[in-house]
Amino acid sequence: MAEGDIYRLYFHGPAYRVIESAWRSGDELVGKYALRLPPNHDPAALPLAAAPRLLELCFQTAGLWELAHQSRMGLPYRIDRLQVFGSVDESKGLFAAIVRRSGEGFDGEVVDEKGNILLAVSGYRTMQLPDPVDPELVRPLQSALL
Repeated sequence: MAEGDIYRLYFHGPAYRVIESAWRSGDELVGKYALRLPPNHDPAALPLAAAPRLLELCFQTAGLWELAHQSRMGLPYRIDRLQVFGSVDESKGLFAAIVRRSGEGFDGEVVDEKGNILLAVSGYRTMQLPDPVDPELVRPLQSALL
């Protein structure tokens, strides 16, 4: 599934179009982090305590699962646990979110190209948006991810 199909559904602006591509791997969904994003904040040199776009990568990848399987779109509602393992420069390296269903929500990790876990989320749940999702926009997602 390519970025163009993903962001026909998602409403995110350029700085948070964090998924370059996504695919299914067994019972997990993988979202590859997009390179060449504009700065996250201004001034860009200010340090961050965590990597917000890597967390967003988990959120959006889990959201693709919901869209493909349930034809519903949701916003972040709850996280039971978030672990951040050190600081990360989001502009350097290759990253991917790996998410899976867990109970009523999702668990996931963001890993680097060596498989090191940079961030872990457990018990992520969404709140469904009230408007229905256009079935024509969901079909390419379902074809690619189911």
